[in-house]
Amino acid sequence: MLKSKKYDLIVVGAGITGTFCALHALNKKKSVLLIEKDNSPFESSFRNLGHINPSGQSFAKWFDISRKSLRIYQGLQENFDLTFSKTGTWYIAKSTQELTLLHELQALFEERNYPAQLYSPADCKQLNPALITNKIFGGIHLPNEGVVDSKEMTHRLRNHLISELGLHYKHNTLVVDVEKRRGIAKIVTSQQETIWADHIILACGNQTQLLLPNHYPNELLQKCQSQIIKLSPQRTQLKNTLISGASVECFSSSQSCPSFDNSLPQDEIKLTIKQLKDGSVLLGETVRSTCIQKQSDLGFELSMEANNRLIEKAKTFIDLPAWDIESTWTNTYLEHVGDGVFSKTVDDIIHILAGMGNKSITTSPAYTQMFINQLYQ
Repeated sequence: MLKSKKYDLIVVGAGITGTFCALHALNKKKSVLLIEKDNSPFESSFRNLGHINPSGQSFAKWFDISRKSLRIYQGLQENFDLTFSKTGTWYIAKSTQELTLLHELQALFEERNYPAQLYSPADCKQLNPALITNKIFGGIHLPNEGVVDSKEMTHRLRNHLISELGLHYKHNTLVVDVEKRRGIAKIVTSQQETIWADHIILACGNQTQLLLPNHYPNELLQKCQSQIIKLSPQRTQLKNTLISGASVECFSSSQSCPSFDNSLPQDEIKLTIKQLKDGSVLLGETVRSTCIQKQSDLGFELSMEANNRLIEKAKTFIDLPAWDIESTWTNTYLEHVGDGVFSKTVDDIIHILAGMGNKSITTSPAYTQMFINQLYQ
């Protein structure tokens, strides 16, 4: 057996949640080991659209946390290239019902001093020339929101923590056992290495079956699968992220609007259009879900029918010179059923953080800061 070691904190899982936990613990001068089972993490933290949108988060639970996350992204970007860019977000209404919702959201944002400007159909088109004006009823612009390159951002943050803050990092390391022993936390890896810590955070994302599976309640968590398209680079320049008004109706923030109707069926297509620096365009996303014990029901096949519906919907919003698909992929993630996060402490020193789902890109920076502050208060 290899020689054992000890840290203040071990974080299992090098996705966005685990890496931001490491950041905030390092800022408190704690010794931190971040462990990743793969050669390089590549799951849900790296497969999303990279859209940072506090405007889509519930006002009761996540809006203020998301705004703090936005400031954290901006602060990190000032120190090194995290890939964050303040591009702004446009919601485009294509019906009177959607426009009413945007007016109500604008009032709610105004109450919270969150910049949001309503525009006429003509102004929407002038500011976003690629928009198709047919049946546009108006739009709202949120200038402070932004994007990151989801494939790169967490890797760059981790490398920054290693080089500048002394993070210890082990990849290709599968944790096979975790327990409390002699008053402290102990993990054992598949290489039979034993490592000790005062605290352990399990931020294993989608991989609930690997460690302490009995502590993940089936009634509170679900597996979700989204499908995203990447179009080939375009001459057309989209300056902002564009989101359909029908998709806004699915956002948690919309539930605070007087006109919100929970009885209306929700389209599984949530149209978001984002352009990358190389000119390629991301289209997202179709979403399906099931309970955590039935992940196999989601399957593994990419649905061409879902891609076709996503592209057809996008064609009613923007005019692009080409619609060639460069790549397409699925993103499977764990989500809390009630728009929350699943947090549980086992034996006082083993902590589970799971179920942030597709809001993790927007909420993880500030939520993990709160969590670490409580851990070391």
